Amino acid sequence: MSNFTAGDKIYRGSVDLTDRNSAWTKIVTMVPERSRVLEIGCASGTLSRFLAQVHRCTVTGVEINAAAAAEAAPFCQTVLVADVEANILDTLNEPFDVIILADVLEHLRDPEGVLRRTHRHLTKDGVILLSLPNIAHWSVRYELLRGRFSYADSGLLDATHLRFFTYRSACDLIARAGFQILSFDVVHRCPLYWRLSSLYRVYETLINRFVRNCAPNLLGYQLIFGIAPIERGAR
Repeated sequence: MSNFTAGDKIYRGSVDLTDRNSAWTKIVTMVPERSRVLEIGCASGTLSRFLAQVHRCTVTGVEINAAAAAEAAPFCQTVLVADVEANILDTLNEPFDVIILADVLEHLRDPEGVLRRTHRHLTKDGVILLSLPNIAHWSVRYELLRGRFSYADSGLLDATHLRFFTYRSACDLIARAGFQILSFDVVHRCPLYWRLSSLYRVYETLINRFVRNCAPNLLGYQLIFGIAPIERGAR
């Protein structure tokens, strides 16, 4: 679900454009071709590879795990092996058209501070694409009703998560960091999703629209935002 590494953990996956209910699919389709991209938490390079090879983007990666960074290196112009909270962004001078934080902020001690520091690295019309897991999802609520809050190797209660977000708290974080929301989308996980996935795919557009507009907190598994600096709207 995530492409951010913590410690020795590496999340891997692939971009499948036929799966429209995927955060990776939603994010890559929002990146214009030939963009200059900064991917924070690029892990083994799943998104970087697609963007470089399919969208012909120039990608700079930031990754804390050296082994993952080595896997991502062939698809990036540069990969910085560093903790993004250690002011590594200050060493970047090139502005970027797109900055990607895909399932990253929940792993950070100070997600607001990192988000604030991205301001100066955007081009005049640049955007930030970010995805966050939704702790208010029905599956977590159900487990809480049963008295359970059990961490796991992946998913909403990934053991490496340091912060938890709902739709409202995510919006508040974005505003406090000085950004406005340009677009919002969700990855939904409705009851019996895996058992009835083929049926869900048939009605994907309708279900997505309903969840996005009416029940992002209850049925949204991941929250996906396109954001830009607030001051841009004042021009």
